[in-house]
Amino acid sequence: TSLVHAKSQPGGVDVELVERLEGKLGVLAFQQRAQRILEEKADQDQTSQHLREKAMELAGEVVDISTLYNNYTSELQLWGLCIEVLDFAHHSDEVGDPLCECSRPTKHILMYS
Repeated sequence: TSLVHAKSQPGGVDVELVERLEGKLGVLAFQQRAQRILEEKADQDQTSQHLREKAMELAGEVVDISTLYNNYTSELQLWGLCIEVLDFAHHSDEVGDPLCECSRPTKHILMYS
């Protein structure tokens, strides 16, 4: 509803607010996908308490995109989702970019393709 409100402001669209909200919704969608993937992996490997704990963490509050990438998708080797997160963030592999090690997921995907 916040997104609809931002788009229907009298006097024009609050572009900055719309972009922020769309960004947060995008990150939330990635977070929910990561949570589902981790839950599925944990169900397949009943001994993996670590995956179950990580999935539960993602069920809580929305995390920022850097945390999602560094502490979940990359750390847990969800390489396909890593690539999508990098693309969503318009990652350019520049120095100082909070999303690190851009080549790592690509390298793993190429190795296992």
